[in-house]
Amino acid sequence: MARTLHYWMLNPAGEKTVVFLHGFMGSSEDWRPIAQGLPPNYRCIAPDLPGHGRTPVRRDEAAYTMAAVSKDLMRLMDHIAPGPLALVGYSMGGRLALYLALEYADRVQALVLESASPGLRSETERAKRRVEDERRAVELESGDWEAFLRRWYAAPLFESLHGCGDRFEELLMRRRNNNPRELARVLRGMGTGAQSSLWDRLSEAGMPTLLIAGERDAKYCAMAAAMGAKMPRATAMVVSGAGHNVHFEKPGDYTTRLRKWLDGLRGTPAH
Repeated sequence: MARTLHYWMLNPAGEKTVVFLHGFMGSSEDWRPIAQGLPPNYRCIAPDLPGHGRTPVRRDEAAYTMAAVSKDLMRLMDHIAPGPLALVGYSMGGRLALYLALEYADRVQALVLESASPGLRSETERAKRRVEDERRAVELESGDWEAFLRRWYAAPLFESLHGCGDRFEELLMRRRNNNPRELARVLRGMGTGAQSSLWDRLSEAGMPTLLIAGERDAKYCAMAAAMGAKMPRATAMVVSGAGHNVHFEKPGDYTTRLRKWLDGLRGTPAH
């Protein structure tokens, strides 16, 4: 392959493939506790998306767009896990998972979107967000990386993470392993401002879909309800006591719910 994504796999002999996609500043390691909680019949794959973790730096800025990342990811799946798959995506990874489900509907047979959106509805909103994303990108390239990280997680969206104590500090340690210049390229290529709206395409997502949001994240609870109203086979699920990053804040509850939902898919997605 011309470009490669670093990834790890659990249960390679499993007959059902589940691919986990992390959020901005995250990595494949964010999903390991969840994947380890699934039974051996689930082949679990978690890549480091471009600009994150151990995936090599790309020379071409266009390699950081949603379309390019989607192609890279599907090439990887063709190589290591051909056949139907389920996608589980959080935040930015959820936006990517939705895009993949719409563009590769023949491969994606189940979809789990956690604290994710179909993008901003209007060009005016997207233009405003691009200005914000560019400001953050410049700050990542020229500013204080530690200060940026602290400011990011001081946002109200992540308030509930601070109640996780030492686990939150461990999360910050993993985030520090990222290259801020690479993250700037991700914001420009895959930020919410760069993404075209998928609201008008939600009805095309005919696969079973689980929309997960945390009880303490009112914005994304409402988002899940609005998306579910437009998706033919969607179920919205609110997890009590959790905020935006549900799988980190409530890993046991999350894994139990995910496994129950996947087990209920009557054998799909099977290899």
